[in-house]
Amino acid sequence: MFLHVTLALAADPVIDGDTAPAYRILAGKGTAELLLNATNGSPEASLGTLSLVDGAEVAPHVHADSVEILYVLEGRAEMVIGGQPFVAEKGDAVRIEKGVEHSARVLGSLRAVQVYVVAGPEQRFTAGERVK
Repeated sequence: MFLHVTLALAADPVIDGDTAPAYRILAGKGTAELLLNATNGSPEASLGTLSLVDGAEVAPHVHADSVEILYVLEGRAEMVIGGQPFVAEKGDAVRIEKGVEHSARVLGSLRAVQVYVVAGPEQRFTAGERVK
């Protein structure tokens, strides 16, 4: 005898990237596209993309409750994580522990995948103008 269990999904497991919202950030020097996050059924983690132009700067800040992970698709950025300088470039993965101060300055341009575990910090991007 087999027990058959059907699990209901809390939200649609596939998000159409063409309809995901994107916002201007960093005084117009970039955009953040929000794919998965608490607003569409993913409170455990968020997934988005960042596109930043030359000279864009992310001021020092901390995510008290979330780990941030970046995967650099294109470009380079000088980063300071926990007081230590790094250069992140195409193909690099960056992990920033929760509670650790970090900042960045883009060299040329940058495209990256951004993940927060736990979702939440990405919601600050919604303060910018929605462009998609």
